[in-house]
Amino acid sequence: MAIPLPPWLSVVAVSRNDGHGGDLARRTRLFMRSLAWQARAFRLPTELVLVEWNPPHDAPPLAEELCIPAHSLFTTRIITVPAQVHMALHHAQHQPLFQMIGKNVGLRRARGEFLLATNVDVLLDDALFEAIAQRALDPRRMYRAERWDVRPDIPEENHRALQRYLRTPANLLRRNRRRLPGPERDRKKKADAHPIPGHTNAGPFPGATYGSCGSARVVALAADAPAERLFTNACGDFTLMHGDAWRLLRGYGEFETQSLHLDSVGCVAAHAAGYLETSFLPPLVCYHLEHGQGTGAMRDVAWNADKDARTRFIADCVARCLPILDDTVIWHTVVEDLRRTPGMRLNSPKWGLRDFDLKETVFTASGIVEVPGSPPCSGDLRSPSALHDAHDAAVCLQRTYYRYALNPDKVRRYARAGFLEGHPVGRIGLAALTGLVRWLRRLGWKGSAT
Repeated sequence: MAIPLPPWLSVVAVSRNDGHGGDLARRTRLFMRSLAWQARAFRLPTELVLVEWNPPHDAPPLAEELCIPAHSLFTTRIITVPAQVHMALHHAQHQPLFQMIGKNVGLRRARGEFLLATNVDVLLDDALFEAIAQRALDPRRMYRAERWDVRPDIPEENHRALQRYLRTPANLLRRNRRRLPGPERDRKKKADAHPIPGHTNAGPFPGATYGSCGSARVVALAADAPAERLFTNACGDFTLMHGDAWRLLRGYGEFETQSLHLDSVGCVAAHAAGYLETSFLPPLVCYHLEHGQGTGAMRDVAWNADKDARTRFIADCVARCLPILDDTVIWHTVVEDLRRTPGMRLNSPKWGLRDFDLKETVFTASGIVEVPGSPPCSGDLRSPSALHDAHDAAVCLQRTYYRYALNPDKVRRYARAGFLEGHPVGRIGLAALTGLVRWLRRLGWKGSAT
């Protein structure tokens, strides 16, 4: 019987058997089969760390729902975060899955040398996996790849047919490229009009340095480049760093909110800590399987194709009393902190549910191993999140209210969008700060907008 080799690459993702987006089991099956095939084909010892967050009580666990592949070069570990831990987090009754805290669970327990944070509806191009398998990655770099969205009617007969489908231009819907700030973005608008332009990564752009990683072409961002030039678009689907880097950064910020933009914060934190962003160039890309609306996460189809989707998405979060830290809040609070304070960490050392002994099911070439774990005690459940209090969602929102209260027009627009009124603190802070500004202006103060 084959003995599993120690993993060099750990692929970390989070899921639960709730049918998110429709046909979740099929997309996860494609994801797992593809990774298992690539690990064998390119001789790279790989483990999939799949964190099953808050398993639904009315559905079988993922270990029973999925046919889990395993061979000497590929191992799957399913780590279960029970409902008791989930319900101890703020807003748990409105948010069934905290994706970034779940990824931290996997990143903390991953055993590979390099760790890839991704999602269960993402497939890697063979050329991208082959580049990783050359083991030429630099431990002081953060690696990114473009995400190309593809039609979901994917063949399942064999891996080569799958790759041909993914690479066929007629099956590609859109390409998530690097977003450049201000005038640079305007200059690139015409080039980005077509969903699949030439094989470039929004370059050349200021601070870009082209080079190679093994036999792969890459573009690196200068260490002193502003954070606005980081390749954060769809970064939650492919962020690859050395295990020591993830541990030094303490994973993603464990905000108890909707997960929108929290993956971007992780990239900014890595950049601020000195990890050089290096992006693989197409055709070394990852593919996202387009799907329908889900619960508690970004609605991929509507968000990308419907102009009113953002408004509906925000309204849904507001209706569920779920805080949402949009890009304006993030960049005016957390990102500013990271810029001003080198070496700042968003989480405490207990990140990734350090204090919890979680159940684990391991699928190897030798068989299935069950590690039962221990039920969480009441003391641990008081504060599962490791996020420092200074970065709590309510604190971030309050700081943004103050910034926008200097311009009542901005406050009204921001409130109509739902971000301010989506949290109890927002309703209080908005009324108080707007009233203060009006009172000051009646006394003759002329504040400038920020």
